Amino acid sequence: NIIFKILSFCFLYPKKNVNSLIKSVLNRIKYNVDISSVSFYFFSAFIYFFIYRNIFLLQEYYVNKFDKEKSFSLHFFEHVYGSSNQRGKAMVDLQNIYSLNNYKIKTNELPDYIPLFLEYISLISYKNSMFLLNEAIKIISILKNRSKIKGSYYYNIFYVLCDIVKSQPYSVINDLYFNNNLCNIEKGNNEIDKEWVEKTAFFYNNSLD
Repeated sequence: NIIFKILSFCFLYPKKNVNSLIKSVLNRIKYNVDISSVSFYFFSAFIYFFIYRNIFLLQEYYVNKFDKEKSFSLHFFEHVYGSSNQRGKAMVDLQNIYSLNNYKIKTNELPDYIPLFLEYISLISYKNSMFLLNEAIKIISILKNRSKIKGSYYYNIFYVLCDIVKSQPYSVINDLYFNNNLCNIEKGNNEIDKEWVEKTAFFYNNSLD
C-alpha cells in the first residue's frame, strides 16, 4: 500500500524535505507499484511541476486553495456536513475505525483530513484499504472535478486515487459513474454537490473483513 503513503505526502503542506521525499520515490512507483500508465504519467507530471517551483509560491497556493476555499477543503466531512452537529458523530466513527488497527493520530489534524486518511489506509490490508477508499471516493471525485475546472495541478493526484478505485474488479464504482457524471467538467460545483454528497456519513461500517 505504499502508493497511498506517497499520495498522502503529496497533499501535505509543501516543505523542502517533503519535496525531496516525493522526488525520491518516483522511480519506486515506476518499478514497484501497480498503477496504470496514465496514472503514472499524471503522478510524474505533478512531481516535476512541484519540485521545480518556488517553495514559497507553492505554499501560498496551498493555503489559498485548501485552507481558504471551503469547496477545496481536504477534510472529507466539510463536504458532507459543513459545520453541522452531525460532523462530530462522523468524526467519532472514523476515529473508531482508526482505533481498530491501533492507529493513533500524531498531529493536531482531524480524523477526516485526507493525508491522514491515506496514511491510515497505507498501513492496513489492501482489501480493507480499498473498502475504505471506495467509501470516500465520491468526495475525492468531487475534489478531482473541481480541481480540473480550476486548472489545479492537484487534479493529478486526485486522478490517481480515482483511477486506483476504478481499476479494482470489486469496486462499487462503475464506468458510468466516472465517465458520465463526476468527470463532466461542465457541471457546476453546486449541482455536483446536490447529486453526489451523501446525506449520511460514509465510514460507518466498522466491519472491514
